[in-house]
Amino acid sequence: MFKVKSFRISWLLLLVSFGFMGCSSTAPSGDASGARQDEPVKTVSVRIDTMTCVEGCFNGVKRVLKKREGIEDVVLAPQKKEGEIDNSVVLVSYRGTLNKSEIERTVLGAGFDSIEFLDADSGTK
Repeated sequence: MFKVKSFRISWLLLLVSFGFMGCSSTAPSGDASGARQDEPVKTVSVRIDTMTCVEGCFNGVKRVLKKREGIEDVVLAPQKKEGEIDNSVVLVSYRGTLNKSEIERTVLGAGFDSIEFLDADSGTK
């Protein structure tokens, strides 16, 4: 009886160890947007007219956009006064292809009324 149990445990351990050995990936580094870490970072300007404050509005936009794959950073355009928004433009840095409709859905879903892409960028769709 003891030999049967130890034999089963040995097989189980052997199968588990083979499972872990086969987990390495040979896929190119990147994400679902097709972005690769060796691709250059591109930036597009986006106007969000109903974004009126830094603490709630801009930080909310930044938080939801940075969750999107391929988005590297979201920065508020220069303002006349620190802590106030008089220029409702954000600069979205990304790798790969930027899906404008997905970005628009994300911003609208965060409670803003409309967005406008200001740059004619060939890396967007």
